[in-house]
Amino acid sequence: MPGEASMLTPEDVVNRLARLSFARLRPSERRKLAEALDTPELRGQVFDRFGAFLRDLPLETADGQDELLVAVADLNMTGFWDRLPEEAIRRWYIVGCTPKRLQYLASLVQGYESSAANRIQHVLNPQRQRDEITRSTTDIPLII
Repeated sequence: MPGEASMLTPEDVVNRLARLSFARLRPSERRKLAEALDTPELRGQVFDRFGAFLRDLPLETADGQDELLVAVADLNMTGFWDRLPEEAIRRWYIVGCTPKRLQYLASLVQGYESSAANRIQHVLNPQRQRDEITRSTTDIPLII
């Protein structure tokens, strides 16, 4: 219905995300999703729903890969990636998003929001990050 989209609330969109693909959101749904991301009570739910979407997406197929590619682009328009906290990424990993899925997601997100891609990488490789920091501080020459 034409008037239905304008009557959606951010809560409606968040609730519908359980049944919808993140990749095929209408412009009105993207606007409401952006509003939901601005609402602290809903933001965590949006990130959790995306984690379930990512976990269940058939990335072994071209259709699944295309769907994630479109979802990454669509979510970029809502400010999703710049608001994505490491805590949400850790929850995705805990609930079953494999490192391979997260790595693939990071490679797609890199083109839109490199700091979000870096946060995903950090969750995947926390020890490597610490090693790089340690190595860089020991490379500083001492002047006597």
